[in-house]
Amino acid sequence: MGKPRRGGGKSSSTGSKHGRKTAHDAKHDLAGRSDSTAPSDEAAKLTLTDSSSDGSSSDSEADRVDVAPFPVAMWDLGHCNPKACSGRRLVRHSLVRLLRVGQRFGGVVLTPVGKKCVSPADRTAVADFGVAVVDCSWARLAEVPFGRLRAGHPRLLPFLVAANPVNYGRPCKLSCVEALAATMFITGFEREARLYLSKFKWGRQFEALNDELLRAYAACADGAAVVAAQQAYLAKAQEEKAAAAAEDDLPRYTSSEGEDEEEEEAAERGEEEEAAERVEEEAACERRESGVTAEMQVVNGAEAEAGAGAGVGQVSRDASKDTADVGQGSAMAERTTDDRDATDASAAR
Repeated sequence: MGKPRRGGGKSSSTGSKHGRKTAHDAKHDLAGRSDSTAPSDEAAKLTLTDSSSDGSSSDSEADRVDVAPFPVAMWDLGHCNPKACSGRRLVRHSLVRLLRVGQRFGGVVLTPVGKKCVSPADRTAVADFGVAVVDCSWARLAEVPFGRLRAGHPRLLPFLVAANPVNYGRPCKLSCVEALAATMFITGFEREARLYLSKFKWGRQFEALNDELLRAYAACADGAAVVAAQQAYLAKAQEEKAAAAAEDDLPRYTSSEGEDEEEEEAAERGEEEEAAERVEEEAACERRESGVTAEMQVVNGAEAEAGAGAGVGQVSRDASKDTADVGQGSAMAERTTDDRDATDASAAR
């Protein structure tokens, strides 16, 4: 067998006779490879954009949570419609577990029989033992056996406005999810609060309505400070309401100098038009009065003529009556004479 040639086969037409590329050939190959495989400026930009978008998406994903890192529970007393109950929906999403009446819950429990207001000081209790709420109707609070709902840290909620469809805009009429989310916001678990509100179409509206209050409460040190922040907010709202009522008694517009001049000119034109209308009305009244006087004169003349004619006719009728009376008297005198003559003739016979 023959000895294989060095270089392992035929050499390239661009290479040397030993199969090796010259420096000139390598330079051309590098230039062609850079034209075909080197990334363009647009590709580099896209690469940077993709990396930045990946970073933003990773940040947003880091802000979201799928489950609360502490227990969330609820006592369901069966007062609400299960299909419309926010607590029941959270149970279906495996975000809330049900408690039996008489069962103890060691975390923060939102209940009307609480003595303190929930505050950032309760963060440790929430993180260690969780938060629970009582699902009952506001109209049937007297039926709730609060004594049997044993709570480790019973708490009251401060002033907040409801955003649920049943009690929208009403203060303190919160649903179960609103009460739970409010507690999470105040104790510093904002991501968990948004997770629970995200299960409802109106969930974001609750945070929007109470953003100022929730931030103020979350900045407090304890329950007493939360109550003070609540009272300050209500006093401010009362002052704003009184100021708005006072503004209602004042003119609601302000005009510039040009607008003032236009208004004055319009007022002058209006006064001139009113004066012309008054003159025209007075002239019309005079014409109507003169016409009425002329008509009255014509009527009076006609009545006078009619009265004169009636008097002449009456005289003629009276004369005719007198003539008839005279004729009637003459006829009666003649009949009387004839009767007397007839009587004398009879006596002579």
